[in-house]
Order: sequence, then C-alpha cells, then structure tokens
Amino acid sequence: MAAPLLRAGLSSTNAARARTIGWSMGRPESDEGLLDVFFALAGDRGGRGGQLRIWSSIALLSMAVVTAFGGFAFWGGTPAAVSAAAVERGYRPHLYFRHAFKPDERYAHEVTGHVENIDSVAFDDGGVAWRCAPLVSGRTVAQPRVYYAASEADYRRARAEHRFAGLLNTVSPPTSQSPAMSACGAPADGYVLIDDGSLRRWREAGRSLVTIGGVLGAIALVAFLYSLLRQSAEPSTEPAASADPSP
Repeated sequence: MAAPLLRAGLSSTNAARARTIGWSMGRPESDEGLLDVFFALAGDRGGRGGQLRIWSSIALLSMAVVTAFGGFAFWGGTPAAVSAAAVERGYRPHLYFRHAFKPDERYAHEVTGHVENIDSVAFDDGGVAWRCAPLVSGRTVAQPRVYYAASEADYRRARAEHRFAGLLNTVSPPTSQSPAMSACGAPADGYVLIDDGSLRRWREAGRSLVTIGGVLGAIALVAFLYSLLRQSAEPSTEPAASADPSP
C-alpha cells in the first residue's frame, strides 16, 4: 500500500507544481505551457516506465538543443551567392552587414564561375602552400575581376566540387592583410575571394549535429511515446476514494 500511495502523492505534487508555475507566470490554471504539459506527461519516476519517461524526455530536450545548434552552424557556413559574370558587368557585392549592438560583420560569399588554372600562381602563407587563380564567368573579358585564393588542398577540392566560397575582399581599399591580396595580381577595382576552409568546416559540423540530434531525438521520442502507451495500458493501482461517512 505504501508504494501506490507514494506514487499518488508524487502525481498530486506534480499537478500542484504545474498549477503553481502557471499562476506565477500570470496564466490561468488551464493555460499550461508546453514544458508544463511535457513534464506533466512524464509523470512520476516510479518503476521502469517512469524512469524511461524521465530519461527519454531529458534526451529529447537535449537533442532539440543539439539540433538547434547544428542548424545555426550550418546557417553560419552558408554564404551569399554572387556570379562572376555579375561582378564582371560592374556589380559590387555587399561585403559587410550592420548590427545594432556589435561591430559590422563580414558577408561570406560563394562566387559561381570557373577558375583559370593555367593562370594560377603559387605562394606561401605562413609556411603553407597556397594557390590563386582568376575566377571568371567564361565570357571574354579584358581583365578578370575576381580571384580565388586557397591552400593547395582546398584549391583542388574547390575545383573538383566546382564550388568557390570564402570571404570576398576588395583590393583597393584592401579589406584583408592576407598575402593573397598582393600575390594574386588582381586589379585595383577587383576582388580576392579567400577560402581558409572555415565555411566548409562550419557546414560539415552543422550537418553532423543536425543528423545526430535528429536521429537520437527520434529514438528518444519513440521511447517516450512507448512509455506513455505502456502507462495507459497498465491497470490503475491508486486506492479508490472512500465514501464519506458523514450524513
């Protein structure tokens, strides 16, 4: 008899806590929040079913946070798109965007086009071999306006994937102190797209976190729903209310 009475007491305590939270936040008792309903469904911790509900709910909320971080990382590694042809026609991309409470930040760009590997130049940047080449649209131009610079490994990968992304810099005034700004030989009104591999790493990390959070979150959700179905199928062990002996 002690165990059923204890579980009944815990259930009533959870209900009272949910009512208290609702009133403390200025909401009527019937207007419960999502977390209130979620943890009310989790119920008490008695037995294997209760333990499964508690741990699966914790895992589900944790994976939701992991998935949110992964989405943010993937979004941070997704650059703005601009074509080499548009720059060759005179379009000037926006390199910065403003914040209300922090300094201006750089736009990452992906420039569509292809590199003229025959005109590439190799240079050293901090002991690492880099390569820079004109990034053109394919039409005949007097002088390329965009140059792509990356380490040898990232340069070969970008050529194989046909994807050129990084931080776009103006030559005059220079917006970077990288050796690529002078090594590429870009014109004064041109741009140098510097790819240090960080955007790719952000996207890969974000994709991995979203995948992990989604898969484990789905498993936790299935376990949580299974525990609820198992709870509803179990016979109630709470003592029946005694009749009022008063006349």
